[in-house]
Amino acid sequence: SSAKDVVGCSLGRSRLWFTVGGGIVNEVYYPRVDIPQIRDLGFIVADGRGFWAEVKRLGKPTITLAGPGIPAVHVVHHHERFDLTLRIVPCAERDVLLVEVELTGEEGLRPYALLAPHLGGTGHDNRVSVADHRGHRLLLGEQGPFALALGAVDPDQHDAWG
Repeated sequence: SSAKDVVGCSLGRSRLWFTVGGGIVNEVYYPRVDIPQIRDLGFIVADGRGFWAEVKRLGKPTITLAGPGIPAVHVVHHHERFDLTLRIVPCAERDVLLVEVELTGEEGLRPYALLAPHLGGTGHDNRVSVADHRGHRLLLGEQGPFALALGAVDPDQHDAWG
């Protein structure tokens, strides 16, 4: 969707820009604001037994900013079985977008990242692989001179891949 709730960038040296719409990260731009690298980064909540919900389809989430001029976004998706909270903030010193995910509600539900890369402004010829970096698995994407990495860890810093 082209509807945006937030446009943000780092307060530091990072060359990363991002947008939020419908309660998910719509785009991430790098190294310039005219080159999208991610079309969207959303989440699915599922129980592994047949129930699943894509959070951007749930309706209007609650979106708040940390304060004027602070590029930190707080998003809460509400469902009768769960609340999914996202805290989205760009790193000041690195070209990194940090997303903290908290799921509360029924036992057995888990969040799953749903990433649509758009490296170099296109979804064509994007190549993806899984790699190990410093003891953690990463999803890597590349297309020409552009690349991205998606990592996920739980609160104890263990890999959080389903």
